[in-house]
Amino acid sequence: MLSYSALGMREGVLIQLSKQKDDDPSQPAIYSSAIVFTIAIGVLLPVVCTTLWVAGYAHVDSNYLLICLIAGTTVLNEVLININRYEANLMRVAFCEVSYNVLILGLILILHKIVSVSLVLSFMLAAIAFSVSIYLMRLRFFSLRKVSWPVVQSLIASGFPSSVLSALLIVLNLIFILVAQQHLPQTQVGQFVFANNIATLLMVSLNAFSWAMTSRSMNDLATAHEGEKRRASILRTDMYLRIGLAGALFLALAASFGLPWVTERYADSGRYVLLFVALQAFQIIIFTELNFLMMKNRLGALIAIFAVTNLVNFLLIEGLSGRAPFYVVMIGAIFCTTIATLAVMKYATYAGLDDIRGGTRYSSVLAIPLIVVLFYSVGVIGAMIVAGLFLVSVVFSYRKDLLALLA
Repeated sequence: MLSYSALGMREGVLIQLSKQKDDDPSQPAIYSSAIVFTIAIGVLLPVVCTTLWVAGYAHVDSNYLLICLIAGTTVLNEVLININRYEANLMRVAFCEVSYNVLILGLILILHKIVSVSLVLSFMLAAIAFSVSIYLMRLRFFSLRKVSWPVVQSLIASGFPSSVLSALLIVLNLIFILVAQQHLPQTQVGQFVFANNIATLLMVSLNAFSWAMTSRSMNDLATAHEGEKRRASILRTDMYLRIGLAGALFLALAASFGLPWVTERYADSGRYVLLFVALQAFQIIIFTELNFLMMKNRLGALIAIFAVTNLVNFLLIEGLSGRAPFYVVMIGAIFCTTIATLAVMKYATYAGLDDIRGGTRYSSVLAIPLIVVLFYSVGVIGAMIVAGLFLVSVVFSYRKDLLALLA
């Protein structure tokens, strides 16, 4: 949560850079201003904690200071990650992320006999500082002379709405996990969390692909007027995501059917796996819409849509829990999220996305609640048939792009 103290700087960097060409003269100012601002935030967090402690307003021990230092360094790390995403240095990002986890685990294993909370936090700080140092050593642009307050303001103006939207989407996916302990019997909470873990594993490749493609997608959307190749790239990204989503839905249905055979202990998790995959699927379907509206700085309506969706989902949970099975409450939330997703697609069309992409395929959204309803009313086979039809419709819709790839 402390990473939001940067006021959307990490998102603003990605949005601003994605709108530009590689040789844009404003890039050094964006790099330098973003880095100096996040370093200032990183210094400010422990200073504020120390000041509150000295003034007697709060009890702050060394662990709190370490947490503030980790938060500040993490903000800088996230900004540098987004710079490397824009530069397509994904191997460097992967190396730093793997090194971060390996360093922490390695140090804990070596010093496990004397490990403590303070020591673990120190390991985390050292690991994140290592990642930051790698990024800084390979940074293309940085100059204190290029630091500009107007550029900082522009980055915050671009990124802050995106950070708010990101927080709302996180809540949309996690709200049922957050309230599960209050509304489910203790014997069912473990089943519920296990189902969410399976769904996360099924969606990990799609989420990783969409994360890696965000900068390129926004750049393609910003420069689509320059040629057919950019528009083709946008369509192919949509195609990959929808084909992958159809595969994830198939796997979720298979997991729902197969879990009772694989493990009796978590047999009841099968009824929830598809629901968690469905909740995550909506963000995959509107991947291009979200990037287009971020690039256009038109996120106000989206923030309102998903704030209302979260509120309605919360009211469904509070109103129906105990009166209806919990999976029915989740199905209700899926229908609400379907409506929100359709509204986002319609708004993106109104904002001009169809002029770039050539059309919006609403059937992809409607397939998700249909598959869910069939799974609980008819069974796995009926749901798999619709999932298969969904895959066939995606292949047919993007047949030209598939043929172009095979040619």
